[in-house]
Amino acid sequence: MPRRGSQVSAGDRDVLVETAVETANNLADRIGCADRLPDAPDDTPALTPGPVPAARAEGTCAWYGKTGLADRSPYPDEVVESRTDGRVWDESCGLVLDSGRANSVYMSEADEHDWLNSPDIPGEWFVSLHTYAGPVAENLHLTSADDGETPEPAVPGKAGRSATDPIWWASSVCDGRPQVHTMTLGSLGYAKLVVSRTEEVFRAYVDDVTTRRHCTDVVLPGHDTFRADWGES
Repeated sequence: MPRRGSQVSAGDRDVLVETAVETANNLADRIGCADRLPDAPDDTPALTPGPVPAARAEGTCAWYGKTGLADRSPYPDEVVESRTDGRVWDESCGLVLDSGRANSVYMSEADEHDWLNSPDIPGEWFVSLHTYAGPVAENLHLTSADDGETPEPAVPGKAGRSATDPIWWASSVCDGRPQVHTMTLGSLGYAKLVVSRTEEVFRAYVDDVTTRRHCTDVVLPGHDTFRADWGES
């Protein structure tokens, strides 16, 4: 096992990928599927390290580094990303406030906003962005923070915000397949603090993904959904 924070060795990555492909193909044989995965590649690249400063983003969060928002408080200043790949069913970009930025924001805002909790855990304040494609997009439900609640569907061809949580979704069509793009704000206090600023972030993210994937029929949530009234009856 690699030590915490380090990468799996190149040899181990190749073994893991080969095992995954063989397992999937064996299962396809057993249940009678017609298609099979191609052979595993010889050299599986390492994961993109993270979090890294937004200015160094080169993959799914590269768009954020270009906006210049990371230089401004209270926006996130680091990213957790992967390589871009239009074939995947779930492509993500994580924007994170490092401990220094988060604590600085808290110290400057806490007196004015008594509902703002201190960021005690690294990465507690974040913005999570995802793009879901194909069958995943067609059956996507927004995560609910409350037990017993029925998750809300993120319907392809539409856009909006969860009624109970700081989660927004947009939709598009790429190569004839529906795509759903989501944004989730981490920590309710931080979400309430930055909600009016996140429309710009979400629009820039959706624009980057849909441009890279040559998508059409883009539907974005309305300006009036970017307010902190989720969970109100």
